[in-house]
Amino acid sequence: MSRFISIHEADGFTFFRIPKMLFTEPKYKNISTDAKLLYGVLLDRVGLSKKNNWADELGRVYIIFSRVETQKLLGFKKDKVTKLFKELREVDLIMEKRQGLNKPNLVYVKKFTEEKHNDSGMRKNSIPECEKTAPNDTNNNNTNKKETKPVSQSVKKEVIIEKKLNTNNKRIIKKEHSVRDIPALKNILKEKLKLEEIKDNHEYEKSLVDEIELNILDMYFSNSTIINGVEKQQDIIQTAVMALTPKHIEELLFKFGKIKTKIKNPKAYMQSMIYNIIFENSISLVNQVLTDM
Repeated sequence: MSRFISIHEADGFTFFRIPKMLFTEPKYKNISTDAKLLYGVLLDRVGLSKKNNWADELGRVYIIFSRVETQKLLGFKKDKVTKLFKELREVDLIMEKRQGLNKPNLVYVKKFTEEKHNDSGMRKNSIPECEKTAPNDTNNNNTNKKETKPVSQSVKKEVIIEKKLNTNNKRIIKKEHSVRDIPALKNILKEKLKLEEIKDNHEYEKSLVDEIELNILDMYFSNSTIINGVEKQQDIIQTAVMALTPKHIEELLFKFGKIKTKIKNPKAYMQSMIYNIIFENSISLVNQVLTDM
């Protein structure tokens, strides 16, 4: 039988696909050809994960592909496989999450292209979708009849903190943080929140730190943001963002690590968590304001 490929057989094969950009983009020039081959293999496994519905609570697809499986498939020794995975992590093509108990890491295969942004530098459709709210609690939905309800203590505290944040930070925002573009704010946040240091301390959560940063930027530049189903205007969101500290980011990573259920709207959930983390750590601020009132 001839081993030459006929015209009818040309499309009858399966392949590992390696993105052309891994060879043309300067960002990926220094990674080895073997690392690029490994990325193609991992990318191929994403399709299997989709069929198995392997996604975390944030909707991020992961694959399970152990070092031993990699060794068998590619014919490399353990040390080389370890080096190849490290190469891919260093150029942010994958993120790994430990499972412990001798289980293989969860591997998150990341996109090799950057997302396109609009003129302001933000992704399009940056305002989160608003979930449907319950109808007014009045008879026949008659809005002419107003019913006064007691305001919860937590809502009072949030309003108090918002006022206090606006008072304390208005001058700072006008002077330093009235930025109009993404790069300027990214530099401010990286320095203020020590994002690179946090990434170094949480090697397997670098992708999550990047997502937190992206959502913070999105919140800052959006005209409004939906927080816990309530619309918050840009000025208060910007003030809250500038009140964030490295400790807040560490606590966000801890909270996300404890989530076990799948989240329907990851973006809205994360942005609400970012906003809420300010108030969870502002008890002393509440007490100070209540004393002043």
